[in-house]
Amino acid sequence: MPWIKKTTVLEVKQVAKGSKFYYSSGSFPKQVPNLKCSKTNKLWYKHPDTSESGNPWDVSIYVKTLAYLVIFFDKDFYVIDIDDIVKEINSGSKSLVEERAEELCIKKDRV
Repeated sequence: MPWIKKTTVLEVKQVAKGSKFYYSSGSFPKQVPNLKCSKTNKLWYKHPDTSESGNPWDVSIYVKTLAYLVIFFDKDFYVIDIDDIVKEINSGSKSLVEERAEELCIKKDRV
């Protein structure tokens, strides 16, 4: 994404054809607080040393970064600010359909 010009954290999800993304699915409920923390405060992450390909370093620290959910649907993908996702969850929404993702999608010139 060449339009991203700042340190950014991204959580990438793919939705099955014709389906919706459920906010309670998989590890996403645990990832939301981490995305929020990296955006509003700071978050550190210890990279595991067990990778055969090696790691570029041991620890990454994210301080007031941009934080997004990147969600792939059938024909396109959408980059949505984590704050907008949290608002959706807090409003009682249980899932995200492609049409709503398009409405929430950030504009490239805002980043």
